[in-house]
Amino acid sequence: MKVFNCYSVKKNIKQIEYKVKPITINNKGIRQPHVVIKNRNMRFRDLYEVEKKNVRKFCSDQFETKKDPFWYMCYRKMGEFIKHKIIDPIIFIAIKEVERRINEIITSQKNLDSLNMLFRLEDKKQLFNPKDVDNITNYSLLGICQYIKRVILYDMDGLFPNLVTKKLIRACMSNPREYRRLLSYIPFILSVDEYKLFTRIINLLQLIAKHEEHTHICMVSLLRLFSLSMFNQKAFTSLEVIPITEIILTDIVNLDFDRIPISVFGTVLDVE
Repeated sequence: MKVFNCYSVKKNIKQIEYKVKPITINNKGIRQPHVVIKNRNMRFRDLYEVEKKNVRKFCSDQFETKKDPFWYMCYRKMGEFIKHKIIDPIIFIAIKEVERRINEIITSQKNLDSLNMLFRLEDKKQLFNPKDVDNITNYSLLGICQYIKRVILYDMDGLFPNLVTKKLIRACMSNPREYRRLLSYIPFILSVDEYKLFTRIINLLQLIAKHEEHTHICMVSLLRLFSLSMFNQKAFTSLEVIPITEIILTDIVNLDFDRIPISVFGTVLDVE
């Protein structure tokens, strides 16, 4: 059984002091000096109000003119900021605005094809290879999975509300193959020895397990989660995880393995 170690995450993330780049605070172009936010609870509240209108207009233009996917640039920048311990409030606000637009699309259930512009092309190269997707006509779902993957891997500070992520997950539920692709991210997440990421995937599986038609895939994923628990003893000995382990064990006992397609094991478990 493979164990993926494709991502490394800085330890003690909570101890990081975020340097905020200067921004325009009035029409005269006066800029404030670099500031260090020691209280994480403040989280750019004042800065958000200052630039919200300008960034919202810029993001709207990006959506309406169908330029290069602004959301991808946001995530790329976000990864750089995490690496260098720097957060730009402008990018932070922009990410929130992109998230708001996605939320509107998912909530309204109208023009779901509009999501395609979020997951189109970057530098004339596709973010995913259509040949990897058998008989899938709605490429928005695959794009949503890519979105969720980046949320889980990059959103260590909880910048994205879980509500939007859950809505995107529900959108993936309509396609079993996309669902399996989403669950295949589990080994990547488990390879990161980070408690918050680990508990987030637990919560993700709890949400997915509520859909009976996908129970067997979820349970196989949970089996893999248990098999890799040795790499994250801190999380598995947490009191927060104990209640769900009892539920998981009960479901595994009642699981009919004869009805589980072998392709599920191959996709989620990466059996050699």
